[in-house]
Amino acid sequence: MSMYKFNKIKHKADKILELGEKQIYSNGTDEDFDIVKKKYEYIYGKPGKTKYGRRLRIKEYNKLLEHCVSKNITSVLDIGTGQGTFCEWAYYNICKNIYGLDFASKLNQECINLNIKFIKANAHEIPLPDKSIDLITSFDFMEHIHPNYLEKTINEMKRVGCKYMFHKIAQDPSSAHYDTVGQLHLIQENSEFWRQHVFDSVFSNVQVLGNGLFFITI
Repeated sequence: MSMYKFNKIKHKADKILELGEKQIYSNGTDEDFDIVKKKYEYIYGKPGKTKYGRRLRIKEYNKLLEHCVSKNITSVLDIGTGQGTFCEWAYYNICKNIYGLDFASKLNQECINLNIKFIKANAHEIPLPDKSIDLITSFDFMEHIHPNYLEKTINEMKRVGCKYMFHKIAQDPSSAHYDTVGQLHLIQENSEFWRQHVFDSVFSNVQVLGNGLFFITI
């Protein structure tokens, strides 16, 4: 059970509704964690290269850089890293000690060549020591978390991190791979929800840098 009270989620993104089709609302907990995990394993396990998990978000990366450039960051953990696009950017722009965590994907060859460390694990069970990472990041990951595991995930981030967190969180339904795996955004909440009900209850200094964009002191 979750400590949070979530709104129902849209089953389908409005932009892909057929003409005259009515929106269906459901709970993000209708499917259990193992079923949800298998969806991502299917996406990343399809033959050939997939673009999923490779999106470059330079605008958000630069916003992060503005807030951490003078903060002596020596280690970074990117959660829900996909194929490691941010990890590669962080290696050249923040520090050389970079970790990427994901429960289904694998790093691209560029990250492997840079010796970026990949951890295949659940975000609510991070296999790293307490207070071992200066900066924890996520980009369009939090909305994918199974609602029943959000509290555990936040607590794990707090346990492993020792300085800062930066999160970019989508608030609308997903349309990617909808035809094959259905809705992937199991939490569809606005910035106010994330700040008031999730972050403010755990962290003392939470800055909202934009819509769905947070810089947090641990």
